[in-house]
This record gives sequence, structure tokens and C-alpha cells, in this order.
Amino acid sequence: MYIVKMCYNLSDEAVEDELYESISVRNFCGISEDSDIPDHTSIWRFVQLLTQNNLQQKMFEEQVNQLIIGKKIIRKGSHIDSTIVDTPSSKRNKNSESDPTSKWTAKGKNYRHGKKIHIGVDDDSGLVHSCVAKPANEHDLSAVEECLHGDEEFMMGDSAYLNAENHSEKAKKCKRHIMKRRTSVKKMSPHKQERRRRLEQAIASKRAKVEHVFGIIKGIFGFRYTRKWGMENFEGSMYFLCAMANIYKMTRTKKACLC
Repeated sequence: MYIVKMCYNLSDEAVEDELYESISVRNFCGISEDSDIPDHTSIWRFVQLLTQNNLQQKMFEEQVNQLIIGKKIIRKGSHIDSTIVDTPSSKRNKNSESDPTSKWTAKGKNYRHGKKIHIGVDDDSGLVHSCVAKPANEHDLSAVEECLHGDEEFMMGDSAYLNAENHSEKAKKCKRHIMKRRTSVKKMSPHKQERRRRLEQAIASKRAKVEHVFGIIKGIFGFRYTRKWGMENFEGSMYFLCAMANIYKMTRTKKACLC
């Protein structure tokens, strides 16, 4: 039931409704016609049990360990990036306040209210090996240390990770292939601009692996917007979704190989 809840971004009440209305969902959850269907309160209590004991994080870390043992994650290089998940800013609730762990931030010309997911992705397989959640207004450099595992030969990132070596000991130890800001490239001579643009294209094509993970989490699982209150609940969901994204990527890779 928790997998159904997370992979379709459903509320506890919506999961209960699906169990009553969909035979396929009941079969997936192992609930027979004669069994009692759990109500939304039971589902909520189960999720709270997972969160309070950090079980989603432990599941994700165990999955990563198994992928390393199975040589699916090579740990030669890492791609790091972040994405914003929107949360409600309304104060129309019992306490007349919004979530204190969700913050406003500017993204281009738009202002968004929410939290950030920061992830580190393996260069070879494109699987997630580390993730961390922070308020949306914190700079991406604040999560570099948590997104690297420390054994990388190199790391890749967009221009938000310029000077990452000043913020992370792990980043100091590896080669850093970081994209430059457009304003910096425009100041170069025409010959250097052309060389730099080719390099930027090469980095961007490699960095696409981290965007694929965000595409799964936000596009397929629908985790663009959440009402989860507090960083602890949000982090628990993030760890589980990253684990599910790894499973999804591996199944898709296997189908591609068979074809």
C-alpha cells in the first residue's frame, strides 16, 4: 500500500478509495476479497512508523549497498543536481501557519515555495547513490558534501556548483567538471567561446543522467507537489522515491538489453 501511495503520489484517503474501487490495486497489495481493507488511519500510522524509525532511509542505504556489491554502482564518478518540490504556502489551517521547513526562492523570473531534493547519481549506471533534502532557499553548494560518497575520481554539475571545493572536502579530492555561467563564457574570445561551448555540450550530455532521475520522480511518480509537513516526513518520502527510481531505471535498462 505504501508503494501505491508513493508511486502515484496519493493521500491516505485516496489509497483507501483505490483499495475499495480497484481490483488490481487490491491484488497488488495482497488483499483478498474476504479480507478487511485498512482505513486511511491505519495507513497513516504505518507511514508514521516508517518515518519515526528512519526505515525509508535504511531501505535506500541497504539498496545502494547491494547495488555496490552487485557492481551496478561503480563509484568512479558522480553527477549532482537539485530540484524544487512545491509545497502549499497557504496559512488557512488550524494553526494559521505554513510549513516552517518550506521556504520561498526565486527560480528564473518565478518565485516558488517548497523544499529541495539534492541527489548524487553514479556516472556509469545513472543510479542514485545519495540524496538529501533541504529548504528551497538554501544554495546547492550546501548539499555537495552529502551528495558525494568520497571515492569519486571526478564529479559533474551545473554552474550552481562552481567553487564546490571551497564547500566540501570530498569535492577537493576529485576532478571537477562544472559548467560555467553564460555571462562568463560571453566574456571569452570567440575562439575560446567555441571551445568552451563544445565542452559545455559534452558535460550537459553526461549530466542528463541526473535529469532522468528527476524525470522519473516528478514525471512518472508525480512528486512535483506535496503537502507533507516537516522535513522529516519529506525526507522519508524522498529516500523511498529514490529507491523506487533506481528499481524503475534497472527494469527499463533490462528491457532495453533484451530488445
